[in-house]
Amino acid sequence: MSMYKELLKTSLRALESDHASQGVVTEASLLRELAVRRRRLTSRSHDPDGAVATSRIACEIDYDITLMMLCRLQHVPFDPERFTRPLVERRRLEEALGDAGVDLGETA
Repeated sequence: MSMYKELLKTSLRALESDHASQGVVTEASLLRELAVRRRRLTSRSHDPDGAVATSRIACEIDYDITLMMLCRLQHVPFDPERFTRPLVERRRLEEALGDAGVDLGETA
């Protein structure tokens, strides 16, 4: 079992619970979050101590969770179990959202 998938599933459950207690999540708010997370994901920096690698994983999880929440809102099927290859699944979901008419703008 992939540790990334497990982290993703646990984080998704926690965030969904948090969002449920806060009220309605909108497409616009998720698109803003996705854009911010994409910028963090694509920023590069050098860190010889490995903190960047840990931070990168956190950024990937943040992005993927937001992407799945947007999929849920748009009724685009997703499954955290498919994240055995995160880059492939991320691209597939971005394309599926685009096909559903969601403009990801700079995020894709």
